[in-house]
Amino acid sequence: MITVRQYIPTDAENHYDAVKASIERLAKWFSWAKPNYCLCDSIEFIESQSEQEDKRHYAIVGGTCSSKFLGSCSWSRVETYDNKWTVSLSYWRRQDSKEKNVMGRAVRQVVDLAFKEGIQRVEIDIADCNLRSIKVACDVNAVPERSVTVNGGDGKKHRGKRYVIERKQTNK
Repeated sequence: MITVRQYIPTDAENHYDAVKASIERLAKWFSWAKPNYCLCDSIEFIESQSEQEDKRHYAIVGGTCSSKFLGSCSWSRVETYDNKWTVSLSYWRRQDSKEKNVMGRAVRQVVDLAFKEGIQRVEIDIADCNLRSIKVACDVNAVPERSVTVNGGDGKKHRGKRYVIERKQTNK
């Protein structure tokens, strides 16, 4: 079972271990993922959570070991789109994990949490070369909307697409 929850201070060491196990792939997409990433960076990241009103960061834990740290999923509020509260979603998975479909299950949970907070639209910008992330977007029924430029953590610009999940409105 995969669980998504907000970070707690005791997550710092597990977060750091997951980042270090994944640093090569993370560095391509996230500017904070540097070879000299250290435990103090994970501590600072987790401690800063309460200061961020327009962002949510979630730890992904579980699998065959119910407390194993498997990755992270975050959203940041962006400008409204067509009068809809919108967030941009990002995620990463611990590379040495053998768990299957971790990100699909985690992203579904985070999208549900965002919708419960009143968010109406979730956007995921994915480089065309990031096939794993495209698979996750398809697994959660995100719809490709338009072409975008994705800035990599390595400083490169990549052609990509914006995938969108919109909250379904029901008439009562």
